[in-house]
Amino acid sequence: MKRTEKELQSEMIKYKVYQENSKWFGIRYCPDCKKEINQTALERGILLRNIRNADIKNITCLQCSKSGENNPFYGKIHSIKSNQKISKNRLGKACGENNSMANPIHRKSVSDALKEKYKSGDLDFLKKIQSDNALKNQANGKLKTAPVSSAEIEIKKILEDIGYIVESQFNIGSLRYDLFIKDKNVLIEYNGDYWHCNPNIYKPDYFHKKKQLLAKDIWGHDLKKKEISEKNGYKLFIIWEKDFKFNKEIEINKIINKL
Repeated sequence: MKRTEKELQSEMIKYKVYQENSKWFGIRYCPDCKKEINQTALERGILLRNIRNADIKNITCLQCSKSGENNPFYGKIHSIKSNQKISKNRLGKACGENNSMANPIHRKSVSDALKEKYKSGDLDFLKKIQSDNALKNQANGKLKTAPVSSAEIEIKKILEDIGYIVESQFNIGSLRYDLFIKDKNVLIEYNGDYWHCNPNIYKPDYFHKKKQLLAKDIWGHDLKKKEISEKNGYKLFIIWEKDFKFNKEIEINKIINKL
């Protein structure tokens, strides 16, 4: 049955529908977890119809529909014969040029779609699962922490010898910082000249082959870490490899004097 404009306007308010460029966006809520579910369509009528039908059918969000007992494979395992059959069937497939992700256009398309989903919040539940699993695997030793450089160990010992309580590999959310002086709420990052593209050595357009990033992009990531630490109430100090090797005492005293 065709809906009147008044009914459509009412649904637009209910589902917070708006238009941006050539797309229409709307929001409904998962009937189970009550989280927002973002939906899009090229036409207003199609978007409202899709949201309306999803509400009528009580369609849950991706997390609720695929987790626990809702997962069609819940409580099941593949038999040895089944595993062998799957392995044999997949042998040689999706390898090299046959892998769809080898196509840069397809790879970019998938990347853009995932970025949009992360931005919309559709995959927030995955972030939490990944974070929880990482912490769990770190605790049971399955996931090793980032390698600690000899310079970090040396700086930690110097500060501890002075009397400070220092913790290695301190986390703020998913970001990890080299050292944390607990009683001063101070963080210290020891930046390797190559890995962080020391601006006194590298130009902004230098391309870091290992990280596949320009120097200016690496600096941008480091700046973001600094801003996040300060936003959370910490003071952050940077020690560059070149400066530390030239005169360790001066670099340590710069921090101590400010403490």
